[in-house]
Parts: sequence; structure tokens; C-alpha cells
Amino acid sequence: PHLGAVPWVGRWVPLTQSRESKAGGLGVEVKKSKTGLSIIAIRPGSPAEQAGLLPSDQITAVDGDQLSDHSLKESINKVRGRPGSSAKLGIRRGVIKLDIALERFRLGKDKNPIMSRIRYREALRHLWLRGIEGMQVFNSTTPGHAEIAISEVEDAQKIYDEMLAFRRFQERGTPINLAPYTSENTLLWSGLRLNNEVIIRTISLKEHADMLTVEPWPGAQISIHASPEGSTWKLQYDPDTEQITKLEID
Repeated sequence: PHLGAVPWVGRWVPLTQSRESKAGGLGVEVKKSKTGLSIIAIRPGSPAEQAGLLPSDQITAVDGDQLSDHSLKESINKVRGRPGSSAKLGIRRGVIKLDIALERFRLGKDKNPIMSRIRYREALRHLWLRGIEGMQVFNSTTPGHAEIAISEVEDAQKIYDEMLAFRRFQERGTPINLAPYTSENTLLWSGLRLNNEVIIRTISLKEHADMLTVEPWPGAQISIHASPEGSTWKLQYDPDTEQITKLEID
């Protein structure tokens, strides 16, 4: 169940935030190959689709410039350019070689959702409280925007340090909510249970706070406050009285 729960928390992106690229491209997703670039996906309605390019096609040259000796970033920069400008591609499709001319379009024609740093940090908290054992942060830098990549690493370190306060839960606890996140969710929570103690993180995706009911122990339910800012709670269960006490940590 972790495979369904963890990735979707990690992809928790508020669609109200977006940015629009002014760069021009062909509408292809690529990876580096020995001969240049290998197409792994094509955007519907893009110049690449209209020109008949296919996934697994190899882009070997752009305007006569061979890509085999270029890095991934250099090759992508060759493919991109001013919206409306033309590009002549050398394509290898199996044993067939093709020359295809097409016109670049604005990549930001459709706005792409992005994650704010506040939501990024919140998503990291929920990942840790769903039982992950480690985290690898990878992000390439766009020239002139290295501070964005640095900030993301700093955020990951900040939340890691924050989660060290619950290290024994991380090492020996059991995740108590592995429900996949969907866009219909308005309340998000994650937690780890260790015997008669639980650490829970709650947040409301609405503009106002709300209450959610959780069942951290079988048959033992409790209502917890969920605010738009997010809160961390420590719960303790007394099996003799079947009472749950809660303490807001932040």
C-alpha cells in the first residue's frame, strides 16, 4: 500500500499556483542517448506530434549540428529556441534516417502547476510520517536559477531535522494512514503509531480550519483540529480507560 500512498502525497500540488514558460520547444520529453536524444514522450497537439515523431525516435541533429558529442542540457538547448522559429531535425527511426522540419511553439501555452516551498515542506512531513526510510533529493539547475535547487535541498534538510524529534517513531513505528491522496481530499493527515503513542500531522486544504476524525488504534477514534497552516499532534492511549489524550506540538 505504500506505493499508492507515498508518491501521491509527494505529488500534492495546489493547482491555483502556476507559472508560464516563455521558451519555445517541440513538445517532446527526452533522455540522453549515444546518438543524441531519445524521445520518451510526445505532448498531444505539439509540433512534434503534428510532424509525426514517435516515442523511441532518436534526434541525432538539430539544424545540421550533431548531438552525439553534446551533453543532455546542451542538446535540449539546441532543440529549444524562440517560439515560431524553425528547426530541422535529423531523426533516426530504427535503421531509417529522416529529416524533419517543424516550427517551435511556446512551451508555456498551457500553464503548469508548481509546488510552493510551504507546500513542499508540508509534503515532506507527510512522507516521513508515512514510513519512508530515506529521501533522495535530485534536481537539475537552470542557468541563473541555482538558488531554487539550493532552497529545495535546504527545505529537505530543515524537515529532516524537524522529524528527528520523532526518531523513535521513524525507526520502530507503524504508518496508520496509507490512503492515497486525491484532488477531492480537503483534509490530509499522516501518522506513525508506536505502542500506545502516536504522532500525527494534520492540514486543511480549505481556506478555513476543520475537524477530522481519525482512528489511531482499532476501535479508538478521536477528532483532531486541522488548520490551513498544518499542525503536529502527539496522542497517548490508555488501554485501561480507553481514553485518548492529545497534545499539539506546534
